[in-house]
Amino acid sequence: MASAADIITYVGVPLTVLGVLPILYNIVKTSIAYSNVKNRLKLTKNQDEEIDIRRDYFGGDVKVKLPKFRIAPLDREDSRYWVVSRDNMLPGGSWEIFNWNRLPSGTSNQRVRSANQLRQPQAEVNFEELITYLLDLGTTAHIQGWKSLRFSRIWTPKETCLMETSDKKPVLKVAPLDTLDLNGRLSLEVQLLPSQIMNNKSSQAQGWIRLTPEDTRVKILREAEHRNAQKPGQPDLQPPPPQIQLITDGMTDIQYTVDAKGLISVEPPDANAQHMRLRRGNPTAVWVSSALTAYAASQDVLMAYRIPESILDFSHSYSVPCGVLVLLGITNGSDFPHWEKGWGGQHEANATTQGKKWQPPTSSAAQVPLTKGQVDKMIQERKSRKFTYYLKYSISQNVGGDSRRLKQDEHDARIAQALQSKSWEVSVVSQQCLQWLNVQTSQTCTLEETIAALIHRMIQDEQLTASLGTILNLWKSWSENGGLRRSDYHTLQQSVEIFAYSALLLASIRSFDESPMADMQKCFDEWKDVRLG
Repeated sequence: MASAADIITYVGVPLTVLGVLPILYNIVKTSIAYSNVKNRLKLTKNQDEEIDIRRDYFGGDVKVKLPKFRIAPLDREDSRYWVVSRDNMLPGGSWEIFNWNRLPSGTSNQRVRSANQLRQPQAEVNFEELITYLLDLGTTAHIQGWKSLRFSRIWTPKETCLMETSDKKPVLKVAPLDTLDLNGRLSLEVQLLPSQIMNNKSSQAQGWIRLTPEDTRVKILREAEHRNAQKPGQPDLQPPPPQIQLITDGMTDIQYTVDAKGLISVEPPDANAQHMRLRRGNPTAVWVSSALTAYAASQDVLMAYRIPESILDFSHSYSVPCGVLVLLGITNGSDFPHWEKGWGGQHEANATTQGKKWQPPTSSAAQVPLTKGQVDKMIQERKSRKFTYYLKYSISQNVGGDSRRLKQDEHDARIAQALQSKSWEVSVVSQQCLQWLNVQTSQTCTLEETIAALIHRMIQDEQLTASLGTILNLWKSWSENGGLRRSDYHTLQQSVEIFAYSALLLASIRSFDESPMADMQKCFDEWKDVRLG
């Protein structure tokens, strides 16, 4: 019979060894995983000595504390700014392909059993700085992607492209939903090859736009300082012929940028643009900053300035009566509905009527039930007839009188009817103004070409800039306060050329709201910071 010692020797010892083997296996496996993780981290941009790596022998895991960073682009003059590297990058660390200024912002605790399970924590970056950096590298905005992000917001589908290369390869995309932070921050991922960087240190810096003499060959009209003085009481039935000066001198190479506060910087410093250093409270400031920002957006250049919502709303308004454009001589009215009622040579016929007091006809039509729409229409027609009847009667009472007064009455009647005519939107007004300006300068220029030349001239001509601001402020005032008045019309009569260029600037601002740069700015306002992983 086996003794107790024999049982312990032949049964207990093997069982003890078998019980220790799993522990020994975990120790060996964890040590191997630890070594692999350590070697993997050495190959990345992370420094091994800055990372806390611990072994859990009983659980068979490796505990890793990876640092989180807040990042920002390097200085543009730094050679590393233009370098892209995809070597030995951890999964989830797409931001590491670039070189950044880094600021530690916490740690990410991970438990892994192999080096392949390591993931680089997402970095926090200012959204606008990130996009400005990518634009500076030569990428372009994906129009539909930004529009989707603007309106779908956090529910934008994953893999939606925001930035792309010149050959339409995606650069910046919305990350999958499982990588979105729980606090609502947007998560993005970036991918770019060294061969896809189109710019370098000598390229035009993002946020600056250059106007060259080749861009500004369009002739710019400037209102003459003195028009023929109109004698009091003398009607001006036809708009005066435009008295203009063709401005073609002083076209130099100019660069400008607009910061977030609307302050404008111009290079070179001797560009005769001291008036562009706009002071706080200057009523022209908002118009100049908005116009320069809108033109930059048309050239795919992102400015930091935000065009005020009130200006954008105004640029979509219906605020110029079509009859006023006809009286100013900008259009002949063929593209507009008929707006003159009950006139056109009838005063001569009425002038031959003697001794007979004119009375409006009375209606003997039977009274029938009418709808509200029909009643409103009849009221408007009655008002128009009463005005015409009164005018004809007034003229009939001046038979043999002063013909000058008759002409004055006709002139006043045309202005009154023009002010009451249908108003047109800014885009229609700008088209008519552009056609008129092309006729005056004997050119065929597009809106973009004319705006480029106009901005170039504004930078160098303080008087022109002030005149444009005055007309735009006047225009916005009548748009918000009941429509164009007779005094406003007389002001426009003396500044037809300035009004025409103001319409072009306003049309340019209107087009900004439809550009990807406007979508970008709305998204920047929604997310100041994003996660890049």
